[in-house]
Amino acid sequence: MKNNDKNNIQDENLKKGKVAIEDQVIRLFDDVLEVGEVIQKGYKPNKAKFAFSRVITALLFVLVVGAIIIGLWFDSEIVYKEKIVGTCVAGGALFSLTLLVMWFSILCYKNTFYVYTNKRIIIRTGIFGVDYHSLDLKNIGASDVCVSFLDKIIRKNTGSIKFGSNSSPIANSYYNFANIENPYQVYKEIKEYIQSIQDKDE
Repeated sequence: MKNNDKNNIQDENLKKGKVAIEDQVIRLFDDVLEVGEVIQKGYKPNKAKFAFSRVITALLFVLVVGAIIIGLWFDSEIVYKEKIVGTCVAGGALFSLTLLVMWFSILCYKNTFYVYTNKRIIIRTGIFGVDYHSLDLKNIGASDVCVSFLDKIIRKNTGSIKFGSNSSPIANSYYNFANIENPYQVYKEIKEYIQSIQDKDE
């Protein structure tokens, strides 16, 4: 088989894969898309950053429970047997909470997806069920890109984009494309598209 033929087959496979992904994204949002609403682009959070941010939550549990255990052993008024029991209870609680955080993270990642359409941005998330949050493009008054210390640590070129309106300022907004790759590029693309939509409405 010639190299040109191989390249053509690879290109066709890539196109098929892209179409399959796009179709999958559209199906995920079928229930909330309005008549005439078309998805322009979709984003999935980076798995490593998404998981790492949850691990930090688990570490907070470790610190709190660890402080309780240390306090037990340094308290001279508590007898040895009670210290053992307290340590076992605290350790069991820590283990259970860590498992819950990991399980919830897996469920949440599976349900999380972000898109922007010709009318609005839509955030799909949830743990046991699926929740949708949307904000009309014409109402978006501000947008910020944030690359945190955690993003720098994992070195996956990740960050978050926050959107705000007059009724939901960025500081209090949950309209957030969190842990996505290439945040500056995505921010530029979305901002230019939002501006083009808002210019048409003027």
